[in-house]
Amino acid sequence: RSLCDWSSDVCSSDLDFIYIFQIKEYRFDRFRSYLNDVGTFKAFYSTSIRMPAKSPRNLLLVIIAFITGSSFLIVFEPFWGVFYFSLAIALIPFTSLAFVSFAVYLTEPFAQLKRNRIIDKAKMKVKQSKTIFIGVSGTYGKTTTKEFLYQILSTQFKTA
Repeated sequence: RSLCDWSSDVCSSDLDFIYIFQIKEYRFDRFRSYLNDVGTFKAFYSTSIRMPAKSPRNLLLVIIAFITGSSFLIVFEPFWGVFYFSLAIALIPFTSLAFVSFAVYLTEPFAQLKRNRIIDKAKMKVKQSKTIFIGVSGTYGKTTTKEFLYQILSTQFKTA
């Protein structure tokens, strides 16, 4: 197989791992839990390729993973024999995960800055508003509680 064919296999694995990281909110603990739930072999060698959402962070993850993966291939390809090349093909998901994990780790500080900026904006809007906010949390009954509160409070207040 040519370097281009092999690179496309790596890219498809990268996209699948980026998708999984995305749905697990780019958290390594949740990704690890996913591997435990699904099974490492199935997660690494499944034939389905799921496309991540088009976002700046995912685009950056694809670029970083592709550059690191391609650099790895270009640097080490001349030293491979048939055995090492076959071994490398079998290990594509592992190297792909390593490259995507590296990219997630690199982009996390920027994502955290953006997240904090959004939270700060929301806090300012809440402070500037005269609205009274009521939060309902828990595992069960949130919608029912919200509906009860709406019925009770809407008799005397404007509610949303």
